[in-house]
Amino acid sequence: MANKILSVSISEDKIDILRLEQGVTSTYTAQKPAEYDIDQQTLAEAAGWADQIFINAEFPSAQYQWDVFPKVSNKILKQLIVRKANQALESSKAARVAFKDQGTVTVDGISKRKVSYLAINEDNVVDFEKNIFAGYKKKIRGITSLPVALCGAVVQSERPENDFMVTWVGEMSTIFVISSPQGDVKIARNIPVGLDVDDISKDADEVLESFGREFDRDIMTTLLLYNDTFEDPSCENFYLFGNEKLSTVLEKFQLNSTGDHRVYRLEHLPVQGLQGNDQQAYHLLGNLFAPKHYNLLSSSILWEQRFDQGYTYAIGLLLAGIVASAAWMLFTTPPERGKYKEQYSQKKAELAAINSKLFELESKEMELKRFSGWKDFYKNTYTNQPAWSKMFSSLAQNIPREFVIKRLIISPGKGKGIYDWTCLLEGHIRTDHWNDGLALLREFGARMNNSPYFKIDDATYTPQGDKTKENDEGNTFDFVIKMKLTPKENATNAG
Repeated sequence: MANKILSVSISEDKIDILRLEQGVTSTYTAQKPAEYDIDQQTLAEAAGWADQIFINAEFPSAQYQWDVFPKVSNKILKQLIVRKANQALESSKAARVAFKDQGTVTVDGISKRKVSYLAINEDNVVDFEKNIFAGYKKKIRGITSLPVALCGAVVQSERPENDFMVTWVGEMSTIFVISSPQGDVKIARNIPVGLDVDDISKDADEVLESFGREFDRDIMTTLLLYNDTFEDPSCENFYLFGNEKLSTVLEKFQLNSTGDHRVYRLEHLPVQGLQGNDQQAYHLLGNLFAPKHYNLLSSSILWEQRFDQGYTYAIGLLLAGIVASAAWMLFTTPPERGKYKEQYSQKKAELAAINSKLFELESKEMELKRFSGWKDFYKNTYTNQPAWSKMFSSLAQNIPREFVIKRLIISPGKGKGIYDWTCLLEGHIRTDHWNDGLALLREFGARMNNSPYFKIDDATYTPQGDKTKENDEGNTFDFVIKMKLTPKENATNAG
C-alpha cells in the first residue's frame, strides 16, 4: 500500500505544500501540483489526507556550527551543545539542537569529538508541534531548516564529490548555503535581497542588473567566510534555485564568482509526476532527502510514534494468533476443540498479563532513562571539579621567581565517565648553575605534593645550554611536570 506524504515548506510568511505517494521501490509520485501560499484550511485538509508529514522552514536565526567537544556520551554532548547554542542565540530557553558526529580530532595533544550541529530557538519548533500541526503531530516525521532540505536534494540528485554552494532566491530574501558532499551545512546566510516576479515580467533592467551585482557580491562574501572558517576549502559547483526565471536573469549579467560551474536544475531526483515549475520546487522535494541527523522533531513525539508502531505490531500478532487458533478449532473434533479452547483461553490470559507487565516495565524504563548519566554529569560538574581559584592561588604562591612558564594544559582526561583531571606544566629555569635549578625544581615539587590540590606524577629536567659551564650566567634549563589535580571534595577533606 502506498504511503501518502505531505511535504511542507514555510518561508517569507508563506506556506507551500506538495502531496506525494511513496511506493515499495522508494520512488515518489506527485499526486497533485504543488500548492503555493496556502491558507490554514487547505493545510489542515492536506495534513488529514497524509500518513506522514515532513516540514522545513527558513529559520533566519538558526545557527550552523562545526565545533570540537570533549569525548563524552551523546547525552552530555547534547547538553554541552545546547549550552553553547544558547549563548549564540542569546535565548533564555534551551535551544532545540540536532547534531552529527564528524569524527575525532586532536587539539593540543588531546583527542576530542568534532561535531556539526543545527540550533534553533525552541519556540520556533514548538510552534509547529503544538500550534500549526497540533492535531497531526504524530504524523510529523521530520522538522528541519530550508538550507538542510536544499542540500539534501542536491546530494540525492548529483552525488557531489566536494563541497558545493546552493542558493534559494525568494521575493524578499536570498539564502546562500555551502555544504559538505554529505549534506552537512557549513555556512548559511540569509540576505534581504530578493527577486520580485513583477520586476521580471516588466523586464526592469536596472532592478535586475542591481540584483545581479548584489547576488554576485554575496556569493563572493559567502565564499570568503567559508575560506576563512574551514581548512582546505574546495567549493566547486554552484546550484542556483528559487525562481524559475533565475537562469534567464543571471545569464544577462556576468557572474564573476561562479565561473561556468552553474547549475539551475536537478535531473536525477527519484520523483515522478512533476509538471511545469513543480520540477524545480526543490524546497519541497528536499524534505524527502534531508539528512536524518538534522531532524529537530521533539524526542517525546518520536517516542510516542515508536510506541504506537510497536502497539500496532503487537495487535497484528495477536489477531494473527486468534485467527490461527480459530481455524485450528474449526477443524478439530469437539473433545479436542474443548481442550484446545481451554488452553487457548489460558494462553490468552497469560499473554495479556505479560503485555501488561511489559507495558509497565517500558514505562518505568522510559522514566528512568531520563536520569541515566546524570550521576556522572553531576560529579563532573560539581563535586569532581578541582577547586579552581584555590588551586591557581596555590600554584602562583609556590612558583619560584626563577621559573618561566611557557605552557599550562589542564585536561579532564580521555576516559568515559568520571573525569580524572591532569595538569601539564612546561617551562624553563633561569639560574647560574644546573644544580641550583635542580634544587629549585625539587623544592617546587615538594611544595606541590604538600598542597592539597596537586600530586606530582612525573617530571623531566634538561639543560638548554652546557651544564658544565658552572659560571656562565644566563643558563636556562627546561622542565616538564605532570601533576594530578585533586577534586575539590577530596581537597576540602584533605585540607
